[in-house]
Amino acid sequence: MNILAGYGLLLAYFLVIFFIAGWLIKKFFGVAVSRKAIHIFVGFAWFIYDQFFGNSYHGMIICGALLLVAILSKKFHLIKSIENDKSNSNGTIYYASALFVLFLIGYLVPDLYPYVGFAVIILSVGDGAAMLFGRFIKSIKIYHEKTLIGFLSCIALTFGSIALYNFFYFNAFSWIQLILIAILAGIFEEEDLNGFDNITISLFSFGVMALIKYVPEVDVTI
Repeated sequence: MNILAGYGLLLAYFLVIFFIAGWLIKKFFGVAVSRKAIHIFVGFAWFIYDQFFGNSYHGMIICGALLLVAILSKKFHLIKSIENDKSNSNGTIYYASALFVLFLIGYLVPDLYPYVGFAVIILSVGDGAAMLFGRFIKSIKIYHEKTLIGFLSCIALTFGSIALYNFFYFNAFSWIQLILIAILAGIFEEEDLNGFDNITISLFSFGVMALIKYVPEVDVTI
C-alpha cells in the first residue's frame, strides 16, 4: 500500500509542477525560467521518494520514466514549460540521466545511498540557482555563457541547501567539508556544453563526497 501511495503522490506532484506551476511560471517569466524552476522542483521529489521507497529498484523505474518523458518531450514538444524553441539544449535529458545513474549507484552500493540525496539537492538547487541568478542579475561572463553571479550563487545556495540537509536530514559532513563540496560544485557547474553541466555537477559532486567519506587519504575533517 505504501508503494502505491508513493507512486500516486509522486505522479500528482510531477503533474502539478509540470503542468500547473510550470505553466504559470512560463506565462509570467518565460520558458527559460519555468524550465529551471521545474529543474529545482523535480529535485525536491527526493524527499517524497526517500520516505516511501528508500534504497530500492523503484528509483531506477521513476528516473527511467522521467528520462523517457524528457526524450519524448524534446522530440515532440509535449511539455511546453520545459521546452525552449530557441535552445537545442539536452539539459532535461542529461538531468534525468544523472538522476538515473545516481539511483543506480545507490542501489548497487547501498553504503553510498545516503549521499544520493546530497547529490540530488546539489543538482536541483545549485545548478538551478546558477541559471536564475545569472539571468536576473547581470555580471561579467567568466566561462562561455556562465557568469560570475551565477558561479557565486551556485556555491552559496549549494552550501546553504546541503548544510540544511546535513543538519536536519543526514548528518554526514563537517562544515569545512560542506564548504569544499559547494565550491567544487560551483566549478563542476561551469561546464555548459549543451546542458552537460547537469551531469558534471551531480556525478562529480557525488564522487567527491564518496572520496571524502571512504578514502582515508582524502582527509578533510577540520
